[in-house]
Amino acid sequence: MKKSSGYFSMGFLIFAFLTSFVFSCKRSADPNAFHIVGRIDGATGKTLYLEELTVRQLQRVDSVKINSSGNFSFAHVPGEKGFYMVKIANGDFITLVLDKQDSVQIEANLTDGSIIYDLIGSPETEILRNYLSYTDKNLSKIDSLGKLFLENKQKEDFYLIRQHLDSAFQLILLDQKAFTRKTVLESPHSLATLLVLNQRLGAGVILNEDEDFDLFSLVDSTLYANYPENTHVISHHDRVKQMVTNREDYKRTEEKLGVGKKIPDISLMTPEDSTVQLNSLNSKIVMLFFWASSSPRSRAEIQKLKLIYDQYKSKGLEIYAVSLDIKKEFWENSIELESLEWINVSDLEGNRSPAVKLFNVPDKLPYYFLIDERHIIVTKGGNFSTIEMQIAEMLSD
Repeated sequence: MKKSSGYFSMGFLIFAFLTSFVFSCKRSADPNAFHIVGRIDGATGKTLYLEELTVRQLQRVDSVKINSSGNFSFAHVPGEKGFYMVKIANGDFITLVLDKQDSVQIEANLTDGSIIYDLIGSPETEILRNYLSYTDKNLSKIDSLGKLFLENKQKEDFYLIRQHLDSAFQLILLDQKAFTRKTVLESPHSLATLLVLNQRLGAGVILNEDEDFDLFSLVDSTLYANYPENTHVISHHDRVKQMVTNREDYKRTEEKLGVGKKIPDISLMTPEDSTVQLNSLNSKIVMLFFWASSSPRSRAEIQKLKLIYDQYKSKGLEIYAVSLDIKKEFWENSIELESLEWINVSDLEGNRSPAVKLFNVPDKLPYYFLIDERHIIVTKGGNFSTIEMQIAEMLSD
């Protein structure tokens, strides 16, 4: 299994540490060099690469041939503490957090195209490895859910099966998020937390810049105090400053979106490529509904929403459903699968849609605005029960 590194999703397996090993290696005369020595069984003659993950790119530093005993060594003088990858020719790699004068030993085995390893000499790498090992287990669970999805896609009760799979996925995501928060809170002083903060689980982020701002801020304040000139730390520091600015912008926009304020107007395309303007609707109540086919919670609440729509559409309820999908095929398939008969629109720009910023739509979907016939905001939020009660109150006989 090929793995990616840096600020992207990664997975590693744990290998029981063998007895410590020592063999001769070429060491740098520079006292600031870090040294990596190791052995990879099953990789004799293969090329091993040392690459540095900078803020902007992955840079190759050195390469060596693994000798007949499986041994290898690297020596490099780093400009600063940072992230390095020991990468084998087939694409497998080990990610390390290294500084000047560090000395790391790696014992590994290349089996079935995957590298299984253990190491000593880098406590910060150990933090990262433990986290990635946990992540790898959850990724395996998600892979299993994906297989069940495909196996049951043609069954008549697929909708119920899909609900169970969505619920299982949410539990995995919550578990991963809890472990991610625990890892960061236990080691905010470690550079490894910069990689942990930016991990993804499948296609989705684990930590949210709004919900988990406390973690981003904690790591920033801790690392910036210790490494004010480190490029990785500076990059994160700048990002947190932008988060603060975004939060201030959010508050200003939120003031314009309060209950009793007029809803901003938007005009978006339907699947048939016609345009529908929000404020052109003349219903007694319009529900502005933000969702995405990739959001299990959205799909679950759509079932409740369909019942409400069937009950109240003859009394003046209309739904203007804005999809935050990026692929038209997924959006249209969901409309067909769920039999969505209300107004469906999208610009297919996902979270980058101007509508997201205009309406302060959070990452956690779905999100609702309830608007009266004068285009005034009656209520809003992510709590469907609150929206449902307000509709019943406004349209009751």
